[in-house]
Amino acid sequence: MALTFTPPPTIIIVGCGVFGLSTARTLSDRYPSTKVLVIDKHALPCPYTASIDSSRIVRADYADPAYSTLGQDALKQWAGHPTFRKTGLVVTADDDNKYLKDSYNNVKSEGGVEYLPTEKEIKGLMAGGCSGASGYVNWNSGWVDAEAAMRILYSEVESRENVRFLIAEVSGLLYSGRKVLGVKLVDGKEITARLTILAAGAWTPSLVALYGRAVPSGQAVAYLTLSQEEATRYASLPVLLNLTTGTFIIHSPNTSPPTIKFARHAQGYASHTPVFPKKLPQEGEDALRDTVKRLVPEFSDRPFEKTRVCWYTDTPDGDFLVTWHPEHEGLFIASGGSGHAFKFLPVLGDEIGDVLVGKGRFGKKWGWKEHVEGLGDGSRGGCDGGRVPLEELLREGGENKL
Repeated sequence: MALTFTPPPTIIIVGCGVFGLSTARTLSDRYPSTKVLVIDKHALPCPYTASIDSSRIVRADYADPAYSTLGQDALKQWAGHPTFRKTGLVVTADDDNKYLKDSYNNVKSEGGVEYLPTEKEIKGLMAGGCSGASGYVNWNSGWVDAEAAMRILYSEVESRENVRFLIAEVSGLLYSGRKVLGVKLVDGKEITARLTILAAGAWTPSLVALYGRAVPSGQAVAYLTLSQEEATRYASLPVLLNLTTGTFIIHSPNTSPPTIKFARHAQGYASHTPVFPKKLPQEGEDALRDTVKRLVPEFSDRPFEKTRVCWYTDTPDGDFLVTWHPEHEGLFIASGGSGHAFKFLPVLGDEIGDVLVGKGRFGKKWGWKEHVEGLGDGSRGGCDGGRVPLEELLREGGENKL
């Protein structure tokens, strides 16, 4: 249902990641008389945000038709973008997998989609190895240089006369009763606005009570460095995602130096707020090392150049949390990316802008739901019992508890 929305003189957006930056672009375009202030603790590129990385998967391969359709919309916008690489995406599983079947059914009519009935067909597309017993390849999908894409969008938004960026740390919200009047900064300064949008990624739950509707979850990521000869040899390597193990591989031949990224899309590590250990828990590194051995056996013994914990903001069902906060007038939430928001960067801001005024197709799906239990949309792998506290794993020396 459409809302009576009067554009305020000023809008504060907390967070300069995918949700914050895409929302700033849309709102600055739709409301040219409104000043949009984007606040983030770090200047772009922030090394801690999930959106700043060498690569992110771009796909319409979803079991949920709504996201599959939105993915198709995004792919049309990514086509021709300087950061997009249309390498194809191989989606596999080690066993009978409902998500894979539903995803295949949602994209097979688009053309460029091939069923892979056995390991032989999968191995034929990969670098001498295999991960998964069966699956399919979608040649319409691929990956994007995430940091480069964010830089381009930042420059585009920064050029707007009604947008200003402020590098500052937000310590909390400014209230009058239960009404949000703006934000407080750690230096004691207060900034007011009739509308505050929290788009702070995995830090969002620490700024306002969400009651489990969005929580941080840390994911294991590692990078191998390649020689130029190796990068050229594997230049056409498609992305692969194994839905059983949750692990995936993305080759970035044009980075300096060229790299292959190995990561795991799982329930991840739990923490009240993101923390960044110097190295992965041992179980995470072991899982990624096993992926190297299975997919690129040539590099089985090559040390990882670097590892990191990438912080998702997970919701119980994998849907984004884009909604007015029911307890606080003047506060809108744009978060809950659940590890799959980046691919929608070209179209996400418009959808958020629609929800803001009570229009569009995602108001109910991304709304404030009463049921707050669950462990995602069925796409996560490599876990049996949910999230384990990251601090506990590190304290216990990386015992395998996921």
